[in-house]
Amino acid sequence: LGRAYRTRGGPLRVALVSPSEAALYSGLVPATVAGARPEGDLRIGLRALCAWAGTDFVRGAAAGVDWAARQLLLRGGARLPFDVLSFDVGSASRAPPAVARCPRALRTRPLAALLEGVRRLEAEEEKEEKEA
Repeated sequence: LGRAYRTRGGPLRVALVSPSEAALYSGLVPATVAGARPEGDLRIGLRALCAWAGTDFVRGAAAGVDWAARQLLLRGGARLPFDVLSFDVGSASRAPPAVARCPRALRTRPLAALLEGVRRLEAEEEKEEKEA
């Protein structure tokens, strides 16, 4: 971005496009799963972060790129012009088939699925304790 700024000779307009208003901070996942930090501490408010950084926040998801027109195509039909485009494609983990069939095995990515799995297991344990 610094080189782009110097090349253009002026300010850059940066936009963050995300389908969610918040991102999850992976560094706090172990403390959250252990019960030492509330789940809300994991959430980074993207709109507030963008306001702090002086960038635009666009709630949406990329559907494609029109390279000739230099536009990011968003779901729903909106187009976002760009000079430089960078993608965070996220990550997902794939469990071996034997592990994937185990209802108590949790994938660590995506983080939202991990947290949902932890909540499910905790609810199952509470139910088992009440029935015992």
